[in-house]
Amino acid sequence: MTNSIQVYPNPASSGKSIKIQLSHPYEVSVQLYDQQGCLIAYVYSGYVYAGEIVVNSGIEHLPTGMYIYQVMIGEELKHVKFIKQ
Repeated sequence: MTNSIQVYPNPASSGKSIKIQLSHPYEVSVQLYDQQGCLIAYVYSGYVYAGEIVVNSGIEHLPTGMYIYQVMIGEELKHVKFIKQ
C-alpha cells in the first residue's frame, strides 16, 4: 500500500475535504497556497497512524481561482490542485 491523497469535491465553493491514506505512521502537514505560491493557511499538522485521515478545510473566504494543497507525509512532498468556484 502506498500513500495517497484525494481532494473533494473539486471544484467547490464552500468546503474541501482532504482524504489521506497512509501505509505507515507519519508526521503529516497540509498547507494551502495560491497560484503564485503564496502561503494562505496552515490547514493541518500532526502525527497520523497508518490508515485514513480526513482533514476538512473551509474555503468560503477565498476568491474564485485555482489553489494548491501542499501535503508533507514524512519526507514525501505532494501537491494537489483544486478549483474554488
